[in-house]
Amino acid sequence: MQAEKIAIGNSYQCKSPILDNSIIGIVEKKYDLTALIVVADSKVQKDARLIELNHRLIVPFEAISEVS
Repeated sequence: MQAEKIAIGNSYQCKSPILDNSIIGIVEKKYDLTALIVVADSKVQKDARLIELNHRLIVPFEAISEVS
């Protein structure tokens, strides 16, 4: 997805190399080519990797799409 179409505070479907499945996340901050997201998907909230990362991930814009 293009950076201009991604809004801070909105929810998006994201793919992360750290997690096996796609997740729903809320954009907290945008960088040049990536976004910091807070994971809002209850299916993966208890994942040990996410707990270690405080439920935040850096995701490239290409791995972000509208929630379907």
